[in-house]
Amino acid sequence: MKKVDHIGVAVRSIEEALPFYEGVLGIPLLKLEEVANQGVKVAFLDAGNLKIELLEPISDQSPVSAFIEKRGEGLHHIAFSVETIEERIGEIMEKGVRMIDEKPKTGAGGLRSRSFTRSPPWVYSMNSVRRRHRRERQHNGYL
Repeated sequence: MKKVDHIGVAVRSIEEALPFYEGVLGIPLLKLEEVANQGVKVAFLDAGNLKIELLEPISDQSPVSAFIEKRGEGLHHIAFSVETIEERIGEIMEKGVRMIDEKPKTGAGGLRSRSFTRSPPWVYSMNSVRRRHRRERQHNGYL
């Protein structure tokens, strides 16, 4: 793992959460985006050396909706940056870690990710992510 890429926070409403992050904490909003294949609206905030990703469910069938119903709003995942997602996930699986996702998914900001299981109990939810090249991100308005 290279570094923490972003921290995902599940919220019922981005509109209600943003004033706290922007106004109280002074963390600027970078971009809003809808990720239909995951049933979420996402707000990216720039917290300096990492991003904060607010996740709002847009349907009752969204995994984030189920997460909020079961655990409430709050920390959803920690995403680690990796050089090659397939290779790194293979190494993790060889050490006995089960994956939530069958294959890497493309999500908000063009990130490809794959989620670890939530066990052992001190591991909440972690993703390994691979960002696209800088030119591709600039073209899509995300840095």
